[in-house]
Amino acid sequence: MKDLFNELKAVTAFETKLLAGTNTTLKGIAVDRAGYDSATAVVSVGDSPETLAAGLYIQPKLMESDTTVDGDFTAVAEADMLGGSAQTSGTDGEIALINAPTEDKLVYMAGYRGNKRYLRVDFVLVGANTTGASGSAVILLSHASKSPLGACAAGAALT
Repeated sequence: MKDLFNELKAVTAFETKLLAGTNTTLKGIAVDRAGYDSATAVVSVGDSPETLAAGLYIQPKLMESDTTVDGDFTAVAEADMLGGSAQTSGTDGEIALINAPTEDKLVYMAGYRGNKRYLRVDFVLVGANTTGASGSAVILLSHASKSPLGACAAGAALT
C-alpha cells in the first residue's frame, strides 16, 4: 500500500484567527513552492455568528506572485485553478463563496496548476462581519523535485 504522508509537505498559509471586519481583506502568509510541482489550498471556516447572505459573506481566495512583495500578489486565474468555486463563478482566485449559514463550518479545497513561485490564501470579508468566524488555511505541496520532502512529523507543528 502506498502512503500519502511521505509525499506531502503542509505549510501554514493563514494562521487560525477570527475573520472579523467590514469590507476588508485579511491577507495570508506567502508559501514558497520552490522544489514542488503541485500545490493544493485547504481552507477551514468555523461557525459564523453572523447570518451569512448575499451582502454578508466570506470569500477565501488563492493568490499568486513571483515575489513575496505584498502588492505583487494577484488572484489566481480561473484557468489555473482546479476545483474551488472559481470554476463556476468565474471569479479569479475564488476557493469558495460562503454566503449562507449552511456554508460555514466546512473545509474547502482548490488545486493550483499555474507557474508562480509563491502562493497565499486571503480572506475577503464583505459586509459587517463584526464578530467573525474562525478561519485558517494550509497549502499542501507535493511532487517534490528532491526526496525526502521534509513533511511534518506526526504531531509536529506545520511550517
